[in-house]
Amino acid sequence: EFTLVDLSARKAVVRKGHDSVIRAVGFVPGGKRLITCDAEASLRVWEHGTDRPVKVFKSRDRTKRETAQEIRVSADGRWAAVSTSDEGGLTWVWDLTTGREVASYAGAERVVFSPDGQMLAIHLTSPAKPNASPEDKPTAHRVKLVPVRDWEAR
Repeated sequence: EFTLVDLSARKAVVRKGHDSVIRAVGFVPGGKRLITCDAEASLRVWEHGTDRPVKVFKSRDRTKRETAQEIRVSADGRWAAVSTSDEGGLTWVWDLTTGREVASYAGAERVVFSPDGQMLAIHLTSPAKPNASPEDKPTAHRVKLVPVRDWEAR
């Protein structure tokens, strides 16, 4: 459970629905919906004024136990990308209209959607070499651009 504080109404609302610790939160554009991600890689979509999730999305791979560090939502509110901080990073993408997990990217530390919502930029790091010195970690950084149309046919 978590507490959402509505500053305009000056009240706190307790929301229940996750089975494990919430690791990341993000707003859907427009501010009427909030997305939370827990330690078991499941997303919940909350609508303003409700105390239960209106949608629940569970990862296809229930073995995921990465620590979610951020949620990004596309400008049109269709796509949600969650990036993690464990094991070199992982990002997975959900279609919020269907609830399907449409893609995942290994080695992804940070993500951001373009302002028009047509591209996802993924900050990738290659894994560090075994027994590398601190100066050698990570071994490379790059940015991958993924057009959202790649997911539309899935």
